[in-house]
Amino acid sequence: MLCAICGQREATLFIRRTRGNLSEDLSLCEACARKRGLFAGPGRLELRLDELIASPEAEPRREPGGCPRCGLGLDELLHGRLGCADCAATFRTELGRLLRLRAHPPFYRDDPADIEVVRRLAPRPAANDARADMGKAATRHTTGAAESAPPQAGFGDCAPFVLSDAGGSDRDVVLWSAARVPRCLADLPFPGRRDSPPSRELVTGIVATLPRWRVFPLADCPEAERRAFVESGYLSRSFALDPEARVACSGEGAYCIFDEDAHFSVRMRTSGLDLSGAAGRALTAAGELERAFAAEGHAPAFDGEFGYLLPKIGDMGTGLCLSVCIHVPALAVAGLTERAFRSLLAAGYAVSGFYGGEGGSAGDLYCIATERSYGVSRAELDAAFMEALTPLLAAERISRARLAAERRDDLLDLAGRALGILRYCRRLSAVEAAAHLSALRLAVLAGLAEGVEEGALAKLLGMLGSSSLSLAAKASGEKDPGGDAVAEERVRARLVARAVAGLQLR
Repeated sequence: MLCAICGQREATLFIRRTRGNLSEDLSLCEACARKRGLFAGPGRLELRLDELIASPEAEPRREPGGCPRCGLGLDELLHGRLGCADCAATFRTELGRLLRLRAHPPFYRDDPADIEVVRRLAPRPAANDARADMGKAATRHTTGAAESAPPQAGFGDCAPFVLSDAGGSDRDVVLWSAARVPRCLADLPFPGRRDSPPSRELVTGIVATLPRWRVFPLADCPEAERRAFVESGYLSRSFALDPEARVACSGEGAYCIFDEDAHFSVRMRTSGLDLSGAAGRALTAAGELERAFAAEGHAPAFDGEFGYLLPKIGDMGTGLCLSVCIHVPALAVAGLTERAFRSLLAAGYAVSGFYGGEGGSAGDLYCIATERSYGVSRAELDAAFMEALTPLLAAERISRARLAAERRDDLLDLAGRALGILRYCRRLSAVEAAAHLSALRLAVLAGLAEGVEEGALAKLLGMLGSSSLSLAAKASGEKDPGGDAVAEERVRARLVARAVAGLQLR
């Protein structure tokens, strides 16, 4: 009897599989049995259960080599990275297994109609022509943009700084909502690998030709401004300090960075709890850029099974990442912060301190973010995040009301001490300022203080870092401390005292 897999060699191993009332016999030659994790010897049978789960009609397990296009190996894939769009085809079986560890297929669940339109706009160039086209296209677009574009404004002129006063609901707890949409192009190697050729010139050159977008080198911004973007969570530290980094801003408040976590990544931040608004604007802006690249022959990297292909496997699917920054001082005073975050962590959300690490945060500010976008549609991601946040918002409000009713003197004492220090201290560190401002904002929200809007205190909470302080000092006529630690603490004390001068406890 011949082997049921290869059909060429004599079968030496016979297995009977039973499914309900049905049974079937499977005959394997020695070579095919070994590939499927089976070994028959004198008096023994060795097997691997994970391979027996596979259908007998499926292809025998293959140990793939590196991706023929970018050279990415299986080890790199298992560490959660792709090197190019072809990696999905090379490692389709292995990639599917990785994604199934945390989600059930289909891994891309949104309407593919839009992406199909974009892909038809851009026939994919041959792989051996893509790199040659990069230099030509980059030169053409960069030159054209330089000839026609008006003088560029800085990032601070385009994006709202830290927190805006208008926005979504639930602003007593949620300070801001944000969305991130990374995208890669199918004909270019993905960023992040040492041997990947730079694509920044090509990508930014095309974006610079769009009328609603302004592109400029981040190095043109003053150092204090760049560091302030890091402190406020707009940019990563490594990106902000990259001398070649470039940023683009649209007229609607979205901004885009290049060659960090993808060829381009659109970001949007809105005030309060407005996940749908932030996601909708970011996806709209990303779609506009996708169509612009497609018109130039560069389709987005997309797979019908896995969705948008990106360097980080966790970003695939829709590519959408949602996050919020929350202020929970009442839970902190009641000692319930850890318990409140436990369900979020169990559900797979990332929780980190705005000022500090995962163990805590000065000022009781925390950032909560989704960790994967595959296996869910945009609507499902939004709905699940809202469902997870709702109990947390309710817990903070319930704790606030109980503290105001049952521990009024404790809250007034906490706020009074904070107010006295902030009004009369001569030097003030960022950590101390965050803790005292948090206590005052809790008193205002609990109805125990007046004279200063809670929104002003919330905005001040997000601007206590050294670089943000330098910008605030210049705007208020104070001398820039210039990195001197003692001078910074003195300037911070004066600025905060001025901000809380009108606050009165009830």
